Amino acid sequence: MKGMRSLLIITAAAAAAYGSSPVEEGPVFSPESRAEVMTYWSTQGTYDAGLPESAKTEGSWKTRPTVEGSEWIYLAYKSLRVDKDAEESLKEEKAAIRSRWRKWLDTRGSYDRGVAAADAADRNAAEVGNKVKAEYAPAPKPDQMPRDLKEQFGAPPMLYEPVQPYEHRISFHDGTKLAYTSGVRVPNAWAYYRHQDGVRSSGSRVKTLPAEQIDALFRGAGISESEQRIMQAVSILEGGFDAVNTYDTGHVSIGFIQFACLNEGGHSLGQVLLSMKANNPEAYHDNFQQMGLDVTDDGLLAALDPITGLEFTGPEAANKIIADKRFPAVFQRAGQLCEEFRMAQLVTARNLYYPEEMTFEVEIDGELQAVTIGEIFKTEAGLATIMDRKVQTGGFGDLDELLPDMMADYGITELADASAIEYELISAMKHRKDYLQTQDLSRPQPTSRSGGRRKRGGGGG
Repeated sequence: MKGMRSLLIITAAAAAAYGSSPVEEGPVFSPESRAEVMTYWSTQGTYDAGLPESAKTEGSWKTRPTVEGSEWIYLAYKSLRVDKDAEESLKEEKAAIRSRWRKWLDTRGSYDRGVAAADAADRNAAEVGNKVKAEYAPAPKPDQMPRDLKEQFGAPPMLYEPVQPYEHRISFHDGTKLAYTSGVRVPNAWAYYRHQDGVRSSGSRVKTLPAEQIDALFRGAGISESEQRIMQAVSILEGGFDAVNTYDTGHVSIGFIQFACLNEGGHSLGQVLLSMKANNPEAYHDNFQQMGLDVTDDGLLAALDPITGLEFTGPEAANKIIADKRFPAVFQRAGQLCEEFRMAQLVTARNLYYPEEMTFEVEIDGELQAVTIGEIFKTEAGLATIMDRKVQTGGFGDLDELLPDMMADYGITELADASAIEYELISAMKHRKDYLQTQDLSRPQPTSRSGGRRKRGGGGG
């Protein structure tokens, strides 16, 4: 009972801190399903939270970034972004400014971290009655702040502060037990820290699963052997089906490529849940709905407070999931145990990132023409090259600039004939990896036409 009482306090406080606006009669959970969720967590699942055992001897205070400081850094860096069509001189100028700002911010971050660590050590010493070593050593004060940075944004807030991370322990009816510690460590002067009580678990990397199990999942997801080879070559399986992250700009990010809900509270994570809900409703109910998680018809997350029965949707649902650690645990448990959830992740990854059927527009001789990626890139190496860019940037890299130039270089006038220079396009677009060197992928041959070809370098960001 003591654990449940503390849970009620934490839940209410966290909801208030995030400014969530619950609704009593939401669009997703029926009265029956509402009662089912509340019954599950009162009889079959447990949640307890408190300071870690080490706090008794070491104190409870740690040094972590401030959300305000991270947001300030993000805005500063955002101001230096340039359009990909910008002049090279402008790109170089912005890169030089960014380098200068980053150097100062790294120094300022180290200094603030040392100050916060000393404060935390004093608090810990007061708690345990002994001298406690600071988590980070003191660092020298930074030099004078760059004038252009100060003129645009003013002095930054403190980048670090003392906090008290809590341990959260969740148990499910099937015996699954999961635990998290809030207050995630991140790189110094990091721009993407958003939730101080967020948690992280990397899970088990997909590529470590037995090959026959991975093959069965791809088959179950309706993904062809060729598509599977391409997805695996792009290292899309580096993460874990059971990975969770609720501390950064993705807000709630789940799975092997971190499907995120972003600001609107749906995005790619909502698409994963919609896929599973449509294709495997029984497994979806058993792994999500009965435990208080769902998705609206338009792909927004929905979460039901197991104690009050109040429903949250969209951004408010994301905030509720971050605040109530039962919900990240629901996602992680499903990633560990539920094949249907794993297949839904694969299906969504294919839909979002596999480029063959995606439409690409390019200007040829002043006329905008449309073509599918598969009409230009007909081999697995070509599709892997484009998918690599899609996963990393959300787009097709510099293909819109590269393709017209290379068509002119090789004397190609019709877009339908551009597949003849697939080998050269891949060579010019290789990014993290040269897929022409991946032996188990089909690959094009170099063109025999030279045309008016100009020398150009490969790569590019």
